[in-house]
Amino acid sequence: MSRFAALGFGLLLLASIGCAQRSTRTHDWSGYQWSAYSGNQINRGGPESKRFEETLQRIIERSDAAGRKIAPGVLAEYGYLLLKRGETESAISYFEREVEEWPESETFMTWAIAQAREVSGS
Repeated sequence: MSRFAALGFGLLLLASIGCAQRSTRTHDWSGYQWSAYSGNQINRGGPESKRFEETLQRIIERSDAAGRKIAPGVLAEYGYLLLKRGETESAISYFEREVEEWPESETFMTWAIAQAREVSGS
C-alpha cells in the first residue's frame, strides 16, 4: 500500500469515527415545531392552543430538570400566553428569563416587557 493510500485510508477512518459519534443536544425542542404550527390558533382559542401551552410547559420543565438551556423563543412564547390570560407579572418574568438564556433577545424582550406593563398599567 502506498503512503498516499494509507494516508487516505487513515483520514477516511477518522472521518467515519467522527461522524459515528452520538451528538448531544443542548436544547429540548420536544415537539415545539408541530405545536408552534398548530398553536397559531391561539388568538382564536382553539383546542390546539391548550396543547401548545402544555408543550411549552413540558419543554421548560424537562430542560430545567436536565440542566439544559431552554430552546430560543420558548420562554417568550410561554410568557406571551400568560400575558394573553392577563398574568402580566408572570409573563414579564418569562420574558426576563428569555433574556437571561438568550441575551441577543434583549432588545425585543425589553420592548415586550414595556408593552406588557403599558397595557396592564403597572
